Amino acid sequence: MPCTKCNQCGEECLNGVTLQKIENILEKLKVIITEIAVVDFNNAA
Repeated sequence: MPCTKCNQCGEECLNGVTLQKIENILEKLKVIITEIAVVDFNNAA
């Protein structure tokens, strides 16, 4: 994962582009995870 490392303390931070990509992935996952399939068993059987 692309990150920037502080020259003084060595802490690694994500840049804005990487954070935006992570946020986009999380938004897509929210949609996928919250979808529920409803099956009409009378028609399916």
